[in-house]
Amino acid sequence: MDSDNFPGLLENSDNFTLRRAVERLRDGLFDPFAIQLLTAREAQLNKVFDKGARQLAQNQSPHLCICGSYGQGKSHSLTYIRERALEQGFVTSQVNLDPREIPFHDFRQVYRALVSQIRFPGSDDTLVQCWQRWVGEREQKVNLKNNMGLSECIPESMPHFFKSVLTALAQENIPLSRKQKGLKKNVTFRPREFPWLLASALKGESLPVFRLRHALKYRQVSFYKEASLVCRGWQPYFQAVASLGRMFQNMGFKGWVLLFDEGESIGQRPVNIRRKSYMILDHCFSPTAPHSGIYPIFAFTDDFFVQVRSEDYERVYTKQEQ
Repeated sequence: MDSDNFPGLLENSDNFTLRRAVERLRDGLFDPFAIQLLTAREAQLNKVFDKGARQLAQNQSPHLCICGSYGQGKSHSLTYIRERALEQGFVTSQVNLDPREIPFHDFRQVYRALVSQIRFPGSDDTLVQCWQRWVGEREQKVNLKNNMGLSECIPESMPHFFKSVLTALAQENIPLSRKQKGLKKNVTFRPREFPWLLASALKGESLPVFRLRHALKYRQVSFYKEASLVCRGWQPYFQAVASLGRMFQNMGFKGWVLLFDEGESIGQRPVNIRRKSYMILDHCFSPTAPHSGIYPIFAFTDDFFVQVRSEDYERVYTKQEQ
């Protein structure tokens, strides 16, 4: 190729072609079948993704699995889907399920990774920034006093902890005079600390509950005492992900596309850990009630499905079942 023509070719090539070239350079040219996969199937990939997007718009629970051996372009396909989803108005998050950093069975870690990698169409906002911006734009329409109006955006299914934090982020501190601030009963009024506390809580960080209660109190969250502010197990974090997807739809986005690379790492853990991961996968692929706001997409090697079919499920149990 003439070096003079290269900049023009680079400028005029579409995203799929460019990512295919990068994937070739990264993985080498030693597997002809892999190269064939990387240079084709764009139309098929678009078709299956768009089908799931239509299902999501119909309040169904779509999912997608991208399968293939190592080096056959699964990561490339996920990245391509992420960009296509953003172009179509979806919120996206793409994470690598490295069991040393983001073990799938510990869904709190998965939640934290998804929130940290979140991307909004046409914006570099974090989740907190996007939420507060949206609330600010609707300030004239939503009566934030007494929490009226937020319920039309925050789904009822949102766990109590996250609903309290989202409500607090949308509200101002209780106005206190200088004299009131000096009273002993208001010694916990630390307005400079509240934004950090609430943002960290929404990210899934570990925080002292008593400090969070102070922030919720002075941010005028009237219902925060109605239930525990402690999240136990993986279920609250999974439900928070599903509810955030629905909340994004209420905010005007099409939903939340969740992209998981190296899904086969789920099968590399001990049997009882795999059991919990399989349970979470079941909620992703076959929920008892539709998760109409999220679109999970996993990349697996074929070996993972062979392992799932060959599991001795009599060995897969929890301590409560013994």
